[in-house]
Amino acid sequence: MTQTENQPGVEKQSEVGVTFDNHECIKNQAAHQVFHGPVTFTCDCRSQNRNVSTLDNDILDSLAFDQMLDRESSIEAPFRDTCTWVLAMEEYKRWVNRPSQVLWIQGKPGAGKSILSAYLYRKHRAEQAEQETTLGFFFDRQGVDLQRTPLGMYRSLINQLFRQEPAIRPHVQRIFGEKRAAFGHCRRWEWQEEELKQALQHTVIEAAQQRPVVIFVDALDDTGACTQELARFFHQINEDADLSKVQIKTCIACRHYPRPTRLSGLHIWVERHNSGDIERFVHDRLGFDIMLAMSFTMRGASWPELEYDIIQTADGMFRWAGLMVPLVQTMIADGESPEAIQSSLRQVPRALKNDYDNTLMRVIKPQYYNKASSMLGLMCSVEQPLSVADIQDILAPSEHRPRMPDISEDFHFTAHIQALSGGLVEVTESPEKGKMNVRFIHFTVKEYLLERGFSLLADLRR
Repeated sequence: MTQTENQPGVEKQSEVGVTFDNHECIKNQAAHQVFHGPVTFTCDCRSQNRNVSTLDNDILDSLAFDQMLDRESSIEAPFRDTCTWVLAMEEYKRWVNRPSQVLWIQGKPGAGKSILSAYLYRKHRAEQAEQETTLGFFFDRQGVDLQRTPLGMYRSLINQLFRQEPAIRPHVQRIFGEKRAAFGHCRRWEWQEEELKQALQHTVIEAAQQRPVVIFVDALDDTGACTQELARFFHQINEDADLSKVQIKTCIACRHYPRPTRLSGLHIWVERHNSGDIERFVHDRLGFDIMLAMSFTMRGASWPELEYDIIQTADGMFRWAGLMVPLVQTMIADGESPEAIQSSLRQVPRALKNDYDNTLMRVIKPQYYNKASSMLGLMCSVEQPLSVADIQDILAPSEHRPRMPDISEDFHFTAHIQALSGGLVEVTESPEKGKMNVRFIHFTVKEYLLERGFSLLADLRR
């Protein structure tokens, strides 16, 4: 969508867009700016009438909210030549080529899910504007209520759909007209979640009858208890699209926990594929600094190892690498030795501490605090990874459940481990056949727990 200035009072339609004169000052975050005078919308030249009336502007204004675009706008562009690996993945290609499908972008905290999600969303908007209707919503648990609830998502998606596809406007106009007739000006009433949910279910199918619709949703887990509900909603839309023989594809990014139990569709695990991106980022940002440091010191052999250690220690967590590289650059500039810099890598960045605080306080359910403390405490006290069976033995008295003959097959208990840890623990395959190990998603989790996490858990248990 582009926005340009024209002479006041001019109204015209062309193959590239429609210009309309809006004399009222309408605050509309969906268009990125307040509408002052004429605005040009880039649109599909097949449409014969995309003029937006005063009524339509009132509708857009009622659906928009000030922070609607904030989260997506705050996500930086990917580092050079990163994220492109997803385009070559069979899962992504199948999603693109199938008429209706859900693609799940999953990953542990800090793996880079949001950057990957924004990369695909922006790519589709830029390259497929004439072929498809692209919608997107990026949840933000740190934002206002509308940024982390289904209501905010419904308002945003209908707002976008209303602007892009004229065919759905009569349906929304009717609902808006009925509410305004009953309650007066839209400032006197609020949209309700259920009515917008039903409206989106109807209008997205209607829009897909004109051309394919692609929906991007980021950070579904930020909705907390609503995660399951929204997963069902998008799967229902997928089923409705199949029945209506229209094309609606959805791409949803979320953590491994909390996650919906129904995850049918295609899956991409970010941390399994982002090691090349992390290596490229670290080498590009630190390569010159390290080379310069080597030329001025006699301990040259330690410097290349530093870059390698950062890449390996990231362990799929791009966020950690992004936080540590500037620190390392500063220490190199200050003349610190590679050994001193190595020691600093064991520190937990403040931003990660805040993330882990949030997990303990808002993701782990209060009824799990005692068991979580026991499980996490044991994991911190041993050097070797624990097995799933070990964890079950720890919790057995409080679980009142029989020991599974083959614990690796106990999917529900594996899910329970994730629930107890709020997703800070993952279950991985053990070198020993038929066994599953339990480990922290990153070494910083253990360091955080020992430094202040257990103290916070104790306070929460009181």
